[in-house]
Amino acid sequence: MENMTRHEQHEEIFNAFEAALGEGNVKDNPATVNAYFGDWLPPKTLGMTMPPEFVVLPNGTMEAQAVIKICNRHKIPFIPVGSNQWSLTSAPNRPNTVLIDCKRMGQIHEIDESYIAVDLKKRQEQMGTHFHPLDDSEQYEAFKMREC
Repeated sequence: MENMTRHEQHEEIFNAFEAALGEGNVKDNPATVNAYFGDWLPPKTLGMTMPPEFVVLPNGTMEAQAVIKICNRHKIPFIPVGSNQWSLTSAPNRPNTVLIDCKRMGQIHEIDESYIAVDLKKRQEQMGTHFHPLDDSEQYEAFKMREC
């Protein structure tokens, strides 16, 4: 990759992202990357000095892992974002930055309620707290009081 032109490097990285995420889930056109160049504040206020080179949209943890592996392999910085809200510490300010937009990852595929209950109990024990789930009559009373 060292002997490649900047354009060739860009194409190689784009193709790697597209192979991992599928067509249409890697953006590098100026209109899209500039749309990610800031939120409601001007980019310079956020510390942004340049738009990202790529915006990628993984659809789950496996695709997100693939993106991060590609970034690491090519030694390019990445920033995960959600709902296009920025913080001053995560603004793109280095060349070749990749923004990982997590909006396609908002789907719940499965909920294992037995694990949630066990995990909650374990966490409460670690924190020294206690959680008493309301039974139906207690929930009804709480709901009635809220309506008053």
